[in-house]
Amino acid sequence: QEQEEENIPAQHFHFYDNREAIEQLMGKNSGLFLLIDQASRQQQDTQYMMEKLKQNTKSVHVKAMSYHEFTVAHYTGKITYDATEIVEKNRDFVPPEMINTMRLSSNNIIVQLFTNQLTKSGNLTIVLDGPKTAQKK
Repeated sequence: QEQEEENIPAQHFHFYDNREAIEQLMGKNSGLFLLIDQASRQQQDTQYMMEKLKQNTKSVHVKAMSYHEFTVAHYTGKITYDATEIVEKNRDFVPPEMINTMRLSSNNIIVQLFTNQLTKSGNLTIVLDGPKTAQKK
């Protein structure tokens, strides 16, 4: 609107709104990533996670296809994922409560390991100190 008021030419374009798909993947109440994390924490298996996914009949973008496969409707099309060991592979998850506890440690090395930002899914991000420079050979 501001560009129109100031007579600045702007090209309007249509884009795919994927908020609903992101919510079905990362939603705090019933997102796919939440289901995987819950199954991991409760020592459940992939079948448990797939049953929970099947129960979520409102999901349009994420659907269980079989006992070990699910599809995600991306903006470019549907992709089928094999979830055979997805819960087991997710068990290396460090709970946010543990990360917060480690940040309170009196050991500076431990604090430094756990001071990076958390992503929305609760994973640590890696922040490298200083600019990267090319090295001479």
